[in-house]
Amino acid sequence: MSSTTHEIVILGGNFAGLEVVHHLFRQTLPLLKPLPKSPSYHVTLVSPSTQYYFKVGAPRAIVKPNAFPQNLLLSSIPDALAQYGPACQFLQGKAVALEAAQRIVSVETSTGETKPLPYNSLFICTGTTSASPLWSIHADHTITEAAVASMHSQLPKTKSVLIAGAGAVGVETAGEIAHNYPNAKVTLVGSVLPRLKPATQSKAKKLLAEARVEMVDALVKGTEQTAPNSTTVQLGNGEARTVEMFIDARGAHKINSDFLPGAWLDKTGRVNTRDAYFRVKGEDAGNTYVVGDIVAGSDGGEWRVVVDDSWYGEQGREAG
Repeated sequence: MSSTTHEIVILGGNFAGLEVVHHLFRQTLPLLKPLPKSPSYHVTLVSPSTQYYFKVGAPRAIVKPNAFPQNLLLSSIPDALAQYGPACQFLQGKAVALEAAQRIVSVETSTGETKPLPYNSLFICTGTTSASPLWSIHADHTITEAAVASMHSQLPKTKSVLIAGAGAVGVETAGEIAHNYPNAKVTLVGSVLPRLKPATQSKAKKLLAEARVEMVDALVKGTEQTAPNSTTVQLGNGEARTVEMFIDARGAHKINSDFLPGAWLDKTGRVNTRDAYFRVKGEDAGNTYVVGDIVAGSDGGEWRVVVDDSWYGEQGREAG
């Protein structure tokens, strides 16, 4: 690591990670460069996939072909970073270990080798992975592409759909299917929008009922595919429902933090922070930040990222 280069490593290449990159180059680094004895800055973005997935648009995109141009639903991360030139590097791979005291993160690359990445500042934006590839990329973006294509092929001929999970994704998906395929019986299982105000919940239930979506306030205990186009769903209330299509929209299936020190994590596996600037709380966590739905206490929504005065101050001290 060059003493005149400040190495910034960003782990994760979807909403949080990409927004940190853009904010650094467009807002933060231009303010730091004029400082006395300011080092040069080099950013490495690490992501298992070369593609960014616009998952906020997924409920509409999976139901309605051509709802989004393909280059907006999935777009190239290296192409997006090319505007920043050699100061920004993309590395396809995933973090597998962290030596916090030495400030080195080990990355398993797409070719199978393990590469040590030294850093001066680290941003953890690895997020969560959903059970279904409809809602997040599962290592290879082609898995999500195939899942979306399957929905486009199967939905027009499907007569019954059960959606597990009645958060924002499940509610929107139920509404989209009911609107675009009125002949399909749509069942939504779960507590409708549990994190929102009662008035919002009531309005959503009214709209879903008007769209003829059946709502069942229960948990999904298990599923079994009993035929190529038949899934039996066991509910917590003792019922069993057999449907042609089962969609799992129950949120995070895996917290992507298994490479981090256990002492940094809460009981759910998310990363604890020590202040309002999202600095990581834990031993040897200096100059380490966490952004997105991997943050302890996250409600799983989309994050707007601001790299603020906390980071300026620490880099200013190092530079000066």
